[in-house]
Amino acid sequence: MNIFVQRLKYILSDTIAATLALWFFFNGHLKGWSYPWNFSPGELLLGKTVYSVPLLFLVAWFALYLFVGYYRKPYRKSKMGDFTQTFSVSCVGGIVLLLTVWRFCVMNDNRYYLTAFAFYIFVHFLFTFLGRYIITSQMNKRIHNREIGFPTIIIGHQETAQKLIHEIENEKKSSGNLLIGFVSLTDKHADLSLQPSTLNPQPLPYLGSFEEIESIIKKHNIEETLVATEANEIPSYIEIVSKLLALGVTVRISPETEMISYTSVHTTSIYGTPLIEFTNELQPYWQQLIKRFFDILFALIFGILMSPIFVIAAIGVRRSSKGKILYKQERIGLHGKSFTIYKFRSMKSDAETSVPMLSNVSDNRVTIFGRFMRKYRIDEFPQVYNVLKGEMSWVGLRPERAYFIEQIVKKSPEYLLLLRVKPGITSWGEVKYGYAENVDQMVERMKYDLLYMSNISLAVDLKILTYTILTVLKGEGK
Repeated sequence: MNIFVQRLKYILSDTIAATLALWFFFNGHLKGWSYPWNFSPGELLLGKTVYSVPLLFLVAWFALYLFVGYYRKPYRKSKMGDFTQTFSVSCVGGIVLLLTVWRFCVMNDNRYYLTAFAFYIFVHFLFTFLGRYIITSQMNKRIHNREIGFPTIIIGHQETAQKLIHEIENEKKSSGNLLIGFVSLTDKHADLSLQPSTLNPQPLPYLGSFEEIESIIKKHNIEETLVATEANEIPSYIEIVSKLLALGVTVRISPETEMISYTSVHTTSIYGTPLIEFTNELQPYWQQLIKRFFDILFALIFGILMSPIFVIAAIGVRRSSKGKILYKQERIGLHGKSFTIYKFRSMKSDAETSVPMLSNVSDNRVTIFGRFMRKYRIDEFPQVYNVLKGEMSWVGLRPERAYFIEQIVKKSPEYLLLLRVKPGITSWGEVKYGYAENVDQMVERMKYDLLYMSNISLAVDLKILTYTILTVLKGEGK
């Protein structure tokens, strides 16, 4: 599949649709009504002629399409999804342009203004959806006919995997799963002899065990995974799905299996094999963009306003004990990728030499000034650099070290689900629970993080940030 070409098809279609809609807007006639536009010179952003307005319109539409992320996944679209998204974007964009044009133009007769724009919004939606409908229909037809598909592996036991392959092979319309191979949960050697698809008559190859899943996914550029185990293996499901989602792939399982309810789950494929799909899209793309924008903006403002505190903290750390001012540590972030986190050093320089240790209230490794910084979260201030780099967000989930993650996963495998969320300077868990002093407390705090992941939104982030500021001002941090 050529993602660039498919994306280009949608872009060209949208360009033609927007141009035709603009032509009707400025030159069209509806039931004998004409729209005598008279743009006042010097008030337009790109020039004095009416030709600058269509250009502004086109730029505005494509900015909106990019904002909602329409072109991100050109091969994962549906006709119904195109309809609802095109309709909502056309209405919102049309209203914004209506208010903008009203400001920059003078009409000979204002009675027709709203009528003209209502007509424009309808025509824009009609032309845009028609083009997208044709492209999406052609693409879906190729997917249903197994001409193209998404690289997929089956994970599970050989018997149940063969059953699932048989169901997929008998689908009247393919769901788009291009089977690459089989990954066994228990068998060291496996070989599925069933012919998995009409495009590939060869037996589905054995790729390895689940312990090698990370390297298998990277090697074969896997996009989707089908999990096929027995219905009574719920603990295994939790660990399997958690690890797969942490690796950034889509996970599909049989709907007859009960599954945890604190993650993004929805059914998929009306015509094909009924499966439950677990996705990594926890937040709409436009919210992700807004969140990233404010992360950068607040980090810059915070860094400038708090620069005197940075200087005072640096001096305090230097005088409180010997050692470096900043403390660097490897943490695990989004999708299990490690990064270096920065803090003002609040402990003695030789506080941790071998085995990683967690701090507690009576920890004698913490300096007097370090205890003061922790109370007001000043030691966390340097993490604005991590935010600017995109490794962290202001609100997310507190990143842990790999050493402790391994211990947490042994008790609660669902912790791996949290690796789908970008780490944050503050979190719901820290606001409601505070710092954890041992692994059991980490597991206890995890329930708040799972709640955040299930309810993630800009509104929730704002609430958490507000409570964090109150906690800092009251000095209630620990």
